[in-house]
Amino acid sequence: MVLKRKWAYILTGLILLILFYIFFLDYSSLKNFVNVQHMKFKEFVFLLNNVERKKRLPLTESSLRMVLNRYRLDLKGITEITNGYQIEIKEVDGKLLPRLIGELENYGKVTEIEAVDNTGRGRFYLKLKIIRS
Repeated sequence: MVLKRKWAYILTGLILLILFYIFFLDYSSLKNFVNVQHMKFKEFVFLLNNVERKKRLPLTESSLRMVLNRYRLDLKGITEITNGYQIEIKEVDGKLLPRLIGELENYGKVTEIEAVDNTGRGRFYLKLKIIRS
């Protein structure tokens, strides 16, 4: 059976109309997705620009000794390095370690941490570097 030209045009037009409708639905859902993601990004940028910056305390050897004395730690030595200090502590309790690092982050950026527990009891030999930021 051979299609007449009129029916071929109608069938082609109907297929194109259905494809256009499907494309329009996909396009509108993509447009809504892009708009939602753009608004989330704008909100993130707004919050990022309006965040209150954390002011750091001055990083000095005396301030580091004060923090370590507050936690009653046995200090092996503090060495001044380029733009910061290297601290060695003989024994730090594992439960105290996160609080100590958090306290030191108020004074600078802790760049290197080496904590070794040779006893197996959660008592660490701690060596860390803190730099001014």
